[in-house]
Amino acid sequence: MSLPTDARERLAAVTRSALLDTPPEEAFDRLTRMAARLLGTPISLITLVTDDRQFFKSATGLAEPWASRRGSPLTHSFCRHVAVSGEPLVVEDARRHPLLRSNPALRELGWIAYAGVPLVTRQGDVVGAFSVVDGMPRLWSERDVTLLRDLAACAATEIELRILTAQEPSKPPATNGGPHCPDIFEDTGIPMGMASPEGRWTRINQALCELLGYREEELLGALAEGIIHPDDRPVQRQAVRLLLAGECPSYTSEHRCLRRSGEATWGLVTVTLVADAERRPRHFVFAIQDTSDRKRAEIELRESEERYRLVVQATRTAAWDWDLVTNRVTWGEGLDTLLGHAPPGLATSAAWWYQHIHAEDRERVVAGIQGALGRGERAWEQEYRFRRGDGAWARVAVRGYVVADRSGVPLRVVGAMADVTRAREVESELRSDIAERKRAESLAEGQSRLLERIAAGDALDGILDGMLRFAEEHGGGFAASLMLLEPGGEELRLVSAPSLPAEYAKAVQVVPVGPGQGSCGTAAYRRALVAVRDIATDPLWEGPAREAAIAAGLRACWSIPIFSTSGVVLGTYANYYRERRDPSPDDLRIVGIASHLAGIAIERTRNLEALASSTRLLQQVLETLPVGVWVVGSSGRIVYGNAAGQQLWGAERFVGIDGFDQFKGWWVESGRPIAPDEWAAVRALRRGEISLNELIRIEGFDGSERVILNSAVPITGAGGRIEGAIALNQDVSEQRAAEEALRRSEEQLRQAQKMEAVGQLAGGIAHDFNNLLTAILSYCDLLLEEVRQGDPIRGDIEQIRLAGQRAAGLTRQLLAFSRRQVLQPKVLSLNHVVAETNGMLRRLVGADIVLDVASDPGLWYALADPGQIELVLMNLVVNARDAMPQGGRLTIATSNRELSGDSGARPNGVRAGSYVALEVSDTGVGVDPANHARIFEPFFTTKDPGKGTGLGLSTVYGIVKQSGGHITLESAPGRGATFTVLLPRYLGNEPPASSRVDRRRLPGGTETLLLVEDEAAVRSSARRLLERQGYTVLEARHGADALRIVEESGRQIDLVVTDLVMPEMGGKELAERLRAHRPALKVLFMSGYTEKAIAADGVMPPNTGFLEKPFTVEQLMRRLREILDEEGSG
Repeated sequence: MSLPTDARERLAAVTRSALLDTPPEEAFDRLTRMAARLLGTPISLITLVTDDRQFFKSATGLAEPWASRRGSPLTHSFCRHVAVSGEPLVVEDARRHPLLRSNPALRELGWIAYAGVPLVTRQGDVVGAFSVVDGMPRLWSERDVTLLRDLAACAATEIELRILTAQEPSKPPATNGGPHCPDIFEDTGIPMGMASPEGRWTRINQALCELLGYREEELLGALAEGIIHPDDRPVQRQAVRLLLAGECPSYTSEHRCLRRSGEATWGLVTVTLVADAERRPRHFVFAIQDTSDRKRAEIELRESEERYRLVVQATRTAAWDWDLVTNRVTWGEGLDTLLGHAPPGLATSAAWWYQHIHAEDRERVVAGIQGALGRGERAWEQEYRFRRGDGAWARVAVRGYVVADRSGVPLRVVGAMADVTRAREVESELRSDIAERKRAESLAEGQSRLLERIAAGDALDGILDGMLRFAEEHGGGFAASLMLLEPGGEELRLVSAPSLPAEYAKAVQVVPVGPGQGSCGTAAYRRALVAVRDIATDPLWEGPAREAAIAAGLRACWSIPIFSTSGVVLGTYANYYRERRDPSPDDLRIVGIASHLAGIAIERTRNLEALASSTRLLQQVLETLPVGVWVVGSSGRIVYGNAAGQQLWGAERFVGIDGFDQFKGWWVESGRPIAPDEWAAVRALRRGEISLNELIRIEGFDGSERVILNSAVPITGAGGRIEGAIALNQDVSEQRAAEEALRRSEEQLRQAQKMEAVGQLAGGIAHDFNNLLTAILSYCDLLLEEVRQGDPIRGDIEQIRLAGQRAAGLTRQLLAFSRRQVLQPKVLSLNHVVAETNGMLRRLVGADIVLDVASDPGLWYALADPGQIELVLMNLVVNARDAMPQGGRLTIATSNRELSGDSGARPNGVRAGSYVALEVSDTGVGVDPANHARIFEPFFTTKDPGKGTGLGLSTVYGIVKQSGGHITLESAPGRGATFTVLLPRYLGNEPPASSRVDRRRLPGGTETLLLVEDEAAVRSSARRLLERQGYTVLEARHGADALRIVEESGRQIDLVVTDLVMPEMGGKELAERLRAHRPALKVLFMSGYTEKAIAADGVMPPNTGFLEKPFTVEQLMRRLREILDEEGSG
């Protein structure tokens, strides 16, 4: 099927334009944006129509996906009707238009109103349409269509420029011998011209000369930008640079063009660059659309619209024009700005207006309009509710003026709609405010009267009854009641209900507190308001209470808890109604006020009762306190003194400050008498001083003398004003005596610690002296065995032996003095040790130090000498006390410690295992880190001269180490110190049994013994004694010598007898080296300095014995046999 001739020509024109499927161009987009802005539509289109589709060369406001597709089938096209007919198509509502009502664009794109004009080329071909679209019905004016035609002409000019460029891509039109280009250039009515790449005119048509008033020869060769207003040239130059750079094929902009007369005229200037086959610039084509008339019209329109907008804004109205013939209403800007419905120019039917009137107001409004028109009135006013664009209702005042023809028939009604919502709200609020203010004044007056009664201390029952009547008077329509919470907190008791029916009040005298216990019981339980709308159906009301309420005609009940200022429930307040009812804000306000007043009255009454009780209790406390309490009034006179104070001074003296010279006292430190104005109470009253624990000596009025701690503090009132003073007198006479006794004890302790240093020296001397005595006594025993009875020399030997024994006794005394005797370890609890010494330690630290004890009830046992552990604890406590000369806190704590194998989690040198810990901590001056390493050294001290011997901590260290434990220190200057003693946990079942003394005759034996002794005399005498008793003896001078003998002899040794302290290798190390090969080897240690014998853990290991020097032959022989005869083989 062939197309009609006009259709084929149109398609050929579309093809010649070379615009199908080309990218968007600013020249066309600027025109559609202008159309949408000037006509107030959301969508504006420049459409090219082919035989099967429409192509959107420009689409302002078009929704997706159509905007991206840039076209649609003809089935969706409104513009095809314009292109086919060549006539404008103006549609108010496409849903009722015969050509468009079935078009899918209505449903898919939401198009309702449409106005389109054809795009016509110079040859008269229609290539498409320029159109605007709205999503709601709209009346188009003749002005709208005219403006659309002007813009379509501009778009057609752009299309002709594209056709011109497409026809002659390589040669300028002036030299083209083809038939089309010269005709277009010369014959078109559009002002056009060509310019060289340098910007000078090369050709100009007659239309351009007429527009600018020049002759052709005046422009040829001149700069093309000369016709552009100087202020607009920078934009023009930038556009030319973009063309030359190839960034756009053409551009369009609106500029002021200069006529020959110098007058400026507005024109839409389109410039297109024509290039040769190598894309080199050949020339520019200029086309100018005269837009001066439209520009003037736009300016005038904007000015008019602005004046109208200002009028509307000033009057806050929406203007409207109702055409009674077509029943159409055209609205002004205010419909959008005031009521949020649509942009200016919206046209609606009168039915739309009617539908937006509130249903309750419609009949009244219609009757008013019809009445005014029927009576021939020229003005009409009404006020009603109108629905806003957001769905809310606005209160509007409408005023209209009727326009009639010459015969008086109404044709139009013109008027305005004003939003008076806020004005009416303000009026309503004002009326409500006046009523509320009157009510508030009445409420305030009633509250004031009730508060005055509360402040006056009226009876609580009368106050509560008046408060309920006050609530009923101001609330209205309800009966109020009040219940108080019983002391147990499980029941409420009715105390006031002046208007409740008597039979019901009797039924609810006591109400349980809990869920489902009516309004009051539930409110007290929930601690919140409980509003029951219908007692007959609400599950909170059941049983007799519901029946009693229904019988009394009560149907609704709201209850709220009454709280004290601290939030404690005191009771409940309730309102009862005879009809079903939900609480309103006013009702809740009355409920809140009533419950608040009730809480004030109840709490104040109870506070007064509690105050009276507290006063009585305070009086009893003051009279039974062992401390004297005196109160001085603001006038300076003593107004109160308790029994202890009067007893302390021997009599009462309620005198003023000027009579304080009757009190006799002296400062303890200086012994100076206390002047009358120096008493702490006087200083507190006059200067606001706080004095605590001033130590003074007083002479009572009965002649007795006491030492007291005197304190005083000022009594301050509002604003810090001093209104009196309180003085406290504490009798510390006995405490001072005890402190003096303690001071003497401490002096003795310091003396003992000094003597400990002497003991250390004595212990060292005793060690060496014992070696000499051992040799002397041994040789005496040997000589006595060789010398016959009756030999004169025997007596001399016995005297020597006796003197040696006396010397041995002396060394034992020295060892006991220096605490180097053999320890007596026992299974003990450190908790028991701390408890036993608690009293002594508290006296030791004094009153300025707080002593805390934290004992672990599950503490493990340890094996140690109890007396030595007590000494450890006492020395640590004394050290802590001395570190706190101004007082502080001393803490003794016991605990179990499980130290893992991770060395980082254990103190230095402490093996992994289970320990019992004793911690002594203080808040004193602390220990400088530089002194940590020397803190346990003998004679090292940081105290002032005469304040310490430096032996206390070294003694502690020695005992702990001798007991197999460890001691650590954690401290820093100003942060106190913590000493931690770790003793191994005792894992046995019971303490070791004591050994018996064997009194049999001197034993002997045939075993092989290794005798190791560095003193030759001791070694020689011991060897001879042992050999006499039948033993085989191998002799060594020290440990290394003994190891050599054992290796070289190869003999089986039954027992090693060794001195403990020797050069090169001591006895203990020797025993360990030998037992590395023979773990069960028996060893007997000898030493005159026994501390080293138990340095490891304080307890002898199996197959080990100890013999203290000096010893006798009997002691040596019996100790040997005891070890040799023990179970187990060496």
